[in-house]
Amino acid sequence: MRSGNLAILIAEDDIDDREFIKDAFQRNCNSCEIQFVHNGLELADELRMKYDAVPPGLPSVILLDLNMPLKNGYQSLQDIKRTPALSGIPVIIVTSSANQKDEADCMKLGCNKFFNKPFSLQGYDELINKILATLGQTRN
Repeated sequence: MRSGNLAILIAEDDIDDREFIKDAFQRNCNSCEIQFVHNGLELADELRMKYDAVPPGLPSVILLDLNMPLKNGYQSLQDIKRTPALSGIPVIIVTSSANQKDEADCMKLGCNKFFNKPFSLQGYDELINKILATLGQTRN
């Protein structure tokens, strides 16, 4: 990660959602460096590699989908928050679930924010700007 940039690690299994998120970040954040993994197992592997790097290159924030194969977002969130070296990384849930219980459960597990996936390109731009605001960043 280059100095001053926001490193965003995104766990998302849906190819269309990955494209929408990537494009919205490109439109709304010049200083954001994004990287995708496809499921919770890949997320765990990537975090391990980033932690073991010299110097460690942990992400600034993790965006996490709840419904992923192999290891879901709940399991990933629990693992992140239980691991002292990772527990300080903000985790933002971005999911298609509109279930209020999912939001409450994720907040109890330690996520920083819970957002529903939008249904339009403008909605993705708004989502990215809400995420940046949550992180204390401004659009650039």
